[in-house]
Amino acid sequence: MTKKLSFLDRYLTLWIFTAMALGVLLGKFIPSFSGVLEGNTVAQASDLFVTKYNSSGVKLWTRQLGVADGMTMGRGISSDSSGNVYVTGDTTGGLDWNTQVVGTGYNFFVIKYNSAGEKQ
Repeated sequence: MTKKLSFLDRYLTLWIFTAMALGVLLGKFIPSFSGVLEGNTVAQASDLFVTKYNSSGVKLWTRQLGVADGMTMGRGISSDSSGNVYVTGDTTGGLDWNTQVVGTGYNFFVIKYNSAGEKQ
C-alpha cells in the first residue's frame, strides 16, 4: 500500500520556484529592498547567503554576499573541524577586490568564513 503525498508535498517544487521568483522580483523592482536578512544589504536580485547553526540548532550568524552589477550564486558549502565554513560559487560581476574577466560570463570563487563568521 502506498501513501499519497499531501497537497503541499506534491507541489513542493512549485512552492520553491515561486519563492525564488518572488525574491528575484522583489530585488529587481524594489532596489531599496535591503536589510531583510539580519541587517545585510541586498546587492542585486541574486545574492547568496550563509547561515551557521551550532549543534543544538541555535543560529550563530548569517552572511550575505553579492555584486551590484550581476548575480552571485552559491554552488557548494563545507566546513572543517575548526568551524571554518567554505563556500564555492560563481558570479557575473566583480566580487570583493576581484574584477570581472571580460568575455567569460562567470567568475568562480571560494570564500572562507572563520568560526565567528569573519571573511578570511
